Amino acid sequence: MSDIYTKDNSETSLELFNKRTIYRNQLRVDNPGNVVDFFEGEKILYGRISPRFEPVAVDQSNLASTRGSEPQSPVMAVNFVAAVFEQMVLQFQKSMASGQITTTDPYLSQLKAYKAYVNPRTVYTTYTDAYYDAIVKNFRILDIKVKDFDHFIEHLMPIIKVALPRKPLTFPGFIKSTDCSTLSTGLAIEVADLRYSDDEEKVSAFIESKNWPFFVNACNSYGFMIDYNVPWRIVADLKSDIMKQIAARYGYQSFVASGFNSACVIYLRSFIYELKTLYDRVRLPQFIEIEECMDGTLIERVVVPKQYSQDQLNYNYNLSYFLKIYLQMRIEEEQPELPPEEKAHIIREYINVTKATRSLKAVAHGFESIINKTFDKRGSASYIDKQFKAQAEAGFNQGTLDNLLMSDLYTADDFSNY
Repeated sequence: MSDIYTKDNSETSLELFNKRTIYRNQLRVDNPGNVVDFFEGEKILYGRISPRFEPVAVDQSNLASTRGSEPQSPVMAVNFVAAVFEQMVLQFQKSMASGQITTTDPYLSQLKAYKAYVNPRTVYTTYTDAYYDAIVKNFRILDIKVKDFDHFIEHLMPIIKVALPRKPLTFPGFIKSTDCSTLSTGLAIEVADLRYSDDEEKVSAFIESKNWPFFVNACNSYGFMIDYNVPWRIVADLKSDIMKQIAARYGYQSFVASGFNSACVIYLRSFIYELKTLYDRVRLPQFIEIEECMDGTLIERVVVPKQYSQDQLNYNYNLSYFLKIYLQMRIEEEQPELPPEEKAHIIREYINVTKATRSLKAVAHGFESIINKTFDKRGSASYIDKQFKAQAEAGFNQGTLDNLLMSDLYTADDFSNY
């Protein structure tokens, strides 16, 4: 155990706090400005929300291998970020040859990408697996034995409502949370394979390295920020001149606006499947129910909860049913303090607009933009874009609102821009 810095998370809370304070102060002594705390304020949202505040996930078609990656297991990053990183790697090689930096540093002499893009859907699957276990446990503790899907949903919302603001269940909510790594953006590259909890190694291997000042300046020159908490993680600064120049060569004017997909649309495509998965884990094969007869006697009845195929759920319940569940979850994740009547108003408006337009654009752009804004949340809560309102009115007039299914939206052409 180190007397100054943490080696792992096994120490007491007070020891961890004091030692991590020492580590932070060490970095603050001579911070050139491009060493950034991605756990502070809104920096955690960097590369995770669009200019309209919608949670987003990078389009994998925009990824490319980083220099030196093994073909069998390539380390991937956003294409122009990988290109700029390659330029910085070459600069380090030239600097070693000219004697500007030492050649013996294990990480800061010959730069190498150890880790970069991590698929957030893969991480989310692991995350929800543990989340579902906790939900099932709550159903068992409360002795709730569901009989069918409606019965399940009726009890699900009260169980998860308290947890959602702290532990989001939906994919858009997960994207914004601390459970989702900056690596999921495709904008970050790690040049070492050290433990995140070992502050002592962060200091000895990086901050006290003879090549650290050169590394910091090189990152600044090539448009990379350095993660305050993981000093071997560099993150593309999309506002830097070099990143904007190289991104333009790849055809991007605003990468966050055009290089990412809506997390809402991604999630809604699998939303029914996710709910079915959770229902099947909560549902018991069978259980005994006690019934009281007219004469006061008690009888036991075996109840076999209803099973559903994916298609049965798709067609037994219409769009409004599932969309209402999604909207309820997202509001509780982002805006739990809204009055109940305002929550109901928002849900009702967006269900009507979506049914009328036969499009998820109203939810992906309008709804997500509103509930994710970090300012004027109450004032913007009832806002509905005029374009969607006009389309909704046209839908009402034409009588196209009946029996629209979630599956009807999956074939719409309005996903082409994501």
